[in-house]
Amino acid sequence: MPRKEKAMVIIKPRQLPDHPDYKTACQHTVTVYNVYKIGTATHYHKTIINNAAFMDFKRQWQEATTGTTANNPALIVIPQGADGKTFVDSIAFDDLESRDGYFTLRDNDKVYYGVGPDITTSTEWSNFIPTKVHGVVTVKSVDIKKNLAGDVVHIEAGG
Repeated sequence: MPRKEKAMVIIKPRQLPDHPDYKTACQHTVTVYNVYKIGTATHYHKTIINNAAFMDFKRQWQEATTGTTANNPALIVIPQGADGKTFVDSIAFDDLESRDGYFTLRDNDKVYYGVGPDITTSTEWSNFIPTKVHGVVTVKSVDIKKNLAGDVVHIEAGG
């Protein structure tokens, strides 16, 4: 029986980018609010991410013997470098002299879908909550995603 020749298989390695292409998924505008202290003074910082983030709400219903309750957990994804802004951890953010061009996310920060109002007082901050303002999320968890080299790729937050 004649021997069959095997076809040669050529495998070309594909170059992978350092990070995913977020342009199609991350087209929402969000406003990130941070609260921090300098000495004993409390400050409120507002960072607008224009057309470069993703924010999604999902209504969840839970039935119990006492009735039905609903909540609206949210997923927020902000790529590193979104709208020309660099993510830094919260300790470094608090130590910056100028926060222009930087953002951070930590537990109890707030994110608003769209361009939000200025917050300058503790009363405004305490009233800026999901039960009073539609589109506000109080951040409950933050997950910083990094590539294999250890560079920040994007930040995921939930609330």
